[in-house]
Amino acid sequence: MALKIQDINIKGYERVIHATNEITKLDCIISIHNTKLGPALGGVRSWKYSNFEEQKKDVLRLSEAMTLKSSVCGINFGGKNKVGPVLFLGCGN
Repeated sequence: MALKIQDINIKGYERVIHATNEITKLDCIISIHNTKLGPALGGVRSWKYSNFEEQKKDVLRLSEAMTLKSSVCGINFGGKNKVGPVLFLGCGN
């Protein structure tokens, strides 16, 4: 199964997507809040969420916070973030 990307329209955000892949168990949301000052800057949060709405609320809050922090610091970046489930990558024996 290929990567599925679904756009989610959220007022006040430039782009929000929900990315899933059944084979890899990927289930993440990427939010780009604002790039008026420059390219989006942010991070990745791996967390166990109770449901999709909780996951979406967290990524929206984080990406907006990155926009505000970048602006206050005077650096030319916008805000973005990605949230998804905790993934454990194992090594061979």
